[in-house]
Amino acid sequence: MAISEEIKKRIYSVLSDGKVHYTEEIRKKCVDDGILKEDEVGKIRGVVYYLKKRDSRIKSEGRGKYRLVDDVQDNTMTNDDLQNAIETIENCMDEWRSINWLRCSEDQLNKIRDDFKDLKFLAKEINNFEKREKW
Repeated sequence: MAISEEIKKRIYSVLSDGKVHYTEEIRKKCVDDGILKEDEVGKIRGVVYYLKKRDSRIKSEGRGKYRLVDDVQDNTMTNDDLQNAIETIENCMDEWRSINWLRCSEDQLNKIRDDFKDLKFLAKEINNFEKREKW
């Protein structure tokens, strides 16, 4: 099974109680289960970002804090969502800057391609949010 799928399972496991959890807790669970090394927190951020886009039950409660909610009533972007989107973009950019582009693997390139698609979608959401705020 792919590492991202294993991380996804751990994320849902940690968040399943509905309480707010830090990225560090998810990282620790992944390290304890032998899925990741200590310094691979960036992979968790990528999977969390992916899941947040596809599962509206995963909510960000501030920088590096997440929870899983049972009932989602409003799926529109809020100011907090906008701030989290900006943070996600900054994290992706930091991760991309650290890549040795000449020696990266096909898996890394595929993840970057997926991230790029997600960022394009996020840019549209931010643009729509800004338009709503002007009214």
